[in-house]
Amino acid sequence: MKKAACLVFLLIFFPVFSGRLKAASLKVSPGSFIIHDVVPGKAYDLYKETGLRLTIHNDNDVSHTYLLSAHRPSGRLVTGYLKIPDAGWCRFEKSEITVEAGGKGYGNLYLQIPDEEKYYNQHWVVNLNVAGKPGPGGIALAVNVRTKIETKSKADVKEKPDGIIAFKPSILRFEDVSSDNAQKGSVTIYNNDNKAHIYKITPFLHSLKEERQSTYLTDSYQVLPDSDWIVLSKDKLKIEPESAGNLSLKLEIPDKPEYQGKKWEELFLVEPEEGLPGFIRVRISDKE
Repeated sequence: MKKAACLVFLLIFFPVFSGRLKAASLKVSPGSFIIHDVVPGKAYDLYKETGLRLTIHNDNDVSHTYLLSAHRPSGRLVTGYLKIPDAGWCRFEKSEITVEAGGKGYGNLYLQIPDEEKYYNQHWVVNLNVAGKPGPGGIALAVNVRTKIETKSKADVKEKPDGIIAFKPSILRFEDVSSDNAQKGSVTIYNNDNKAHIYKITPFLHSLKEERQSTYLTDSYQVLPDSDWIVLSKDKLKIEPESAGNLSLKLEIPDKPEYQGKKWEELFLVEPEEGLPGFIRVRISDKE
């Protein structure tokens, strides 16, 4: 079980928060994280399977009680991610914990997505909220830990993927790639809106600063050195309402020794003229 879990959960800690979120005297770590390859229908105990849990730091000289909960985010979202359909799919082992003065408390998280085909290929965001329980006449301090969830990529789903924008599969894999041959793949893009959209498709990681790139990358992968190595069949795609369109991609790696034995990623942002964008994750394993 332990070994399999390492393949399911690939975690990234956001350096922008230096490992902690802080609101006055309330500190929580990690500040944010991402979970990959979550299988719908499977129940996960994140601490048991990955060692991940929220740590609440009480730096005050008196004990405090904290309330733990999960919520659908409001306001601006992380680019490429949609709100999780139901925050109740995430729950804490204890919804209330007391932390002694100068001590630490821990929030163990459980996750279970319903066992439905439409929940494969999803990119979601959920807020994990830690709030101080106010005493008489007191005020409550709270922080949100932004959590990104990517469900398992699957090409043969038996129903249309969920979400206003969706993909099948959500990850395109080029494996055992050598620099002396080209490989091709395709992705189906779903417009689940009630009106037509023209989607612009562009490399995403290369548009970000280095510190932000790491917040999207899968563990053990590096950013593809040149996004031009992936050629798209088109950079714009019109899709009618409640319909789908196909995008083809071709990978060509230059024949150079330094490009052998690498693991790379690139994300392609699929952005409508209005509304929320999504992305296609491309993983490349070069032949050694």
